[in-house]
Amino acid sequence: MVADSLKNGGVERVTSLIMNHFNKVKIFKLFLFSLKGKQKDEYAIDINIKRIKFERKNLIKLIKLKQIDILLYQFFKYKEINELNKIKDLKLVVINHLCFLFWLYINNYKIFKTYYKAYKNCDYTISLVPFENDYLFKKWGINSILISNFVQYEYNEVIPSDLSSDIILMIGRGKDKNKRFDLGIKAMKYIIHKVPQSEMKIVYFFYKN
Repeated sequence: MVADSLKNGGVERVTSLIMNHFNKVKIFKLFLFSLKGKQKDEYAIDINIKRIKFERKNLIKLIKLKQIDILLYQFFKYKEINELNKIKDLKLVVINHLCFLFWLYINNYKIFKTYYKAYKNCDYTISLVPFENDYLFKKWGINSILISNFVQYEYNEVIPSDLSSDIILMIGRGKDKNKRFDLGIKAMKYIIHKVPQSEMKIVYFFYKN
């Protein structure tokens, strides 16, 4: 599996959960290739999982050296995806942590088409978005599997809001532009027009590296 690190964020948590799940199966020899080495307070992986810190320029060479059969890939580097697809006997599975709407939101239709064209050549693409997986990927000829997004709470223990409050809460990492606080602020212009007494509260936090 390839990841940036095991510290902070949903992608890193997914990395930890998947690696530990496969470790229970006992039929795989597991490697985690991470751009960053072990950090304080990171998500844990079993000691049986071989972790290797690598530089991006050496990824292809490392995969061939370790004779990797199946690679779980989580980066958004379409050129790298294309190069990985050229490796003989490698099964490439891309975990797509974004939705196609992300590229359209940032008005980058060209790169949007480039990424999804690269996905067509992968053995599988894992999606977290039912509409994308069940409809679009099938229409575009992309082999895909839907998995539920991992959450840190139990559904049965959550009491749904009755939506009686006019307070809107936005929570996310303050430095991460992908959390799109600007979109929430712009949306308030239209919300206030419909619900004048509504207000938005933004809670943001920063991780220390």
